[in-house]
Amino acid sequence: MAEKENIDPLFDPNPSKKRKVSLSLKGKRKEKRFGSVSEEALSSMAKTQMTKNTEKSSKWAMANFVEWFHEYNKRNEDATCPKEVITPSCSKDLLNKWLCVYLSETRNKSGELYPPSTIQSLLSGMLRYMRQENPSYPNFFSKDDPAFSMFQATLNNVFKSLRSGSIGAEASHTETITSEEEDTLWETGVLNIDSPKGLLRCVFYYNGKCFCLRGGQEHRELGVSQLKRLYNPDRYIYSERSSKN
Repeated sequence: MAEKENIDPLFDPNPSKKRKVSLSLKGKRKEKRFGSVSEEALSSMAKTQMTKNTEKSSKWAMANFVEWFHEYNKRNEDATCPKEVITPSCSKDLLNKWLCVYLSETRNKSGELYPPSTIQSLLSGMLRYMRQENPSYPNFFSKDDPAFSMFQATLNNVFKSLRSGSIGAEASHTETITSEEEDTLWETGVLNIDSPKGLLRCVFYYNGKCFCLRGGQEHRELGVSQLKRLYNPDRYIYSERSSKN
């Protein structure tokens, strides 16, 4: 007869002897093993944590949107903006329509147009605020969602209009690299044509210097079609595709 496996009596399906299980707590710990959590604390932990500055920015953006909502309805009592638009449960169709109106009408306290960067901050802050309240709130920035095609087109046109009017197009006065500093880059080997990395740095540096490229995206989009060779073999004309300023 094979030996019976050493099975804990509590889990043995066919115990040979019934084992009495003591339920006495005498001499055992009486403290609770598991803690308790309130609904409020659980809800707070489930939310995405923000820094104080980010939270402040989100509330400012939402306050701007709500203020516009109330002012718009005072001006248009016969065709008011639905209250659903300023709630976290707003539908995509309503959001797509009324964000376009908001984009065209929003102003600062002096009644002046916001620059593109501020409008971007307002929209981003509002989206963060709404998603804190409702994680499934639609992302109106998504270019893959056809429900927001009108909003995307309006946003692009508003930005183009503002930039063409030189609103928010102030140039940042960044210090230029002097000829002495450029010589140092060559002397120290940071720029060189003897190694792949040095050559790559040369291409990056001189493309930025000669073509006024800003950011990696403009470097990646630089194309031969932007260069026009003149009769002088040593001279080319560069055509910039777009400008931020």
